[in-house]
Amino acid sequence: MSHLSSFFALEVLNSANEGITLVDMEQQGQPLIYINSAFEKLTGYLKEEILYKNCRFLQSGLPKQPETALIREALEKRQSCRVILQTVRKNGLRVDAVCR
Repeated sequence: MSHLSSFFALEVLNSANEGITLVDMEQQGQPLIYINSAFEKLTGYLKEEILYKNCRFLQSGLPKQPETALIREALEKRQSCRVILQTVRKNGLRVDAVCR
């Protein structure tokens, strides 16, 4: 991908109304390597607070959710999936998040 194409792709991600994250599945712990401003608004966390962390922290204090196994299975098979996970915003409010 050219530098210009990368720039436009990043602009599209940044301007999306939906919260978008990118995860590095090759690194240990699968850290978040990108979040857009819509994700910051949805979660209440700033990029600086959550980049390079695993997104599981958004489920801290919640019971284990079977949907996480579906996500893991889809990733292993390199397939897409769509699940709804309960997450916790920075202010402690529990919200449902659509994960694709």
